[in-house]
Amino acid sequence: MREVGPGVTDLVAVREDPPGSGPLAALHAGADALRIDGHDGPVILLAVDLPFVDERLLGWLAAHPASGSVVPRVAGAAQSVCARFAPSALMTASELVAAGVRSMHALLDEIEITYVDEADWGVACDARAFTDIDTPQDLAALEQQRRQ
Repeated sequence: MREVGPGVTDLVAVREDPPGSGPLAALHAGADALRIDGHDGPVILLAVDLPFVDERLLGWLAAHPASGSVVPRVAGAAQSVCARFAPSALMTASELVAAGVRSMHALLDEIEITYVDEADWGVACDARAFTDIDTPQDLAALEQQRRQ
């Protein structure tokens, strides 16, 4: 496991270049660090702004029987920052980053993916796991919902 970021966890941290350049660059940086350490399999990307993703969903992603990349969908929207990426997808991510591309959508457009809709996840969690907390306003709205 690796943290791609400033090193706020106990994990070994690596940085995307330039720092803060987005999830595609982060996927590339983390996968590259794992490859240097000898890992040649798939990689699970999990963004830190998804605080409700738990080990059940991550375990399901890791164990999914598809041979390639696996991306959950919520209401038809790909959840690419909580997904499993095959080695071939990681190579494509590296090529895109080297070409200056920063969009996860660009990666999804280039690779083979097994998309899995919520009804087919097969784990005891739901779309709320993908609640994205990006801003203080997002956090305030979540706290307001909890009080209701």
